[in-house]
Amino acid sequence: MVGPDSGHRPEAEAGRVSPLGIFGVLAGQRDMERIREDLRALADSIPGRDRPLVANYLRTGSIVIALMEQTHDVLDGAFGVPGGSAIHTDGIYYWRRDAAEYVLHYGIGLPADFLEHGARLAWVPPSLNREEVLAIDDYLVRSIRRLTVP
Repeated sequence: MVGPDSGHRPEAEAGRVSPLGIFGVLAGQRDMERIREDLRALADSIPGRDRPLVANYLRTGSIVIALMEQTHDVLDGAFGVPGGSAIHTDGIYYWRRDAAEYVLHYGIGLPADFLEHGARLAWVPPSLNREEVLAIDDYLVRSIRRLTVP
């Protein structure tokens, strides 16, 4: 039986994942530049001591959609991320690959339910098997939010 703290969803919901705040979008570098001020408004929301744990969790989630685009920090140019627009998951949430660097460098805020979820897992994302990743990929291909900026 799957429990609420196990990190896995019941079979009936296989593949369904939730967007991780501002990072739960499929967006290219230009799109991220357009939401620069939204990112800046979320800065310093995660305390410095917690940032490395959260960032490592985000980096080590399973890759679901691999994209080759090199992304660059749109706030202050502090970092670049190969494949930064790729999508990672822990089976519950999905996020952009470069989310880890924004959390580490700026403490960009993430939803409280995700922070509680990660803390319950001691900031170690669950290992997903091939079938779980494929089910998530299928779900995302059908329903992922694309960033639309006026």
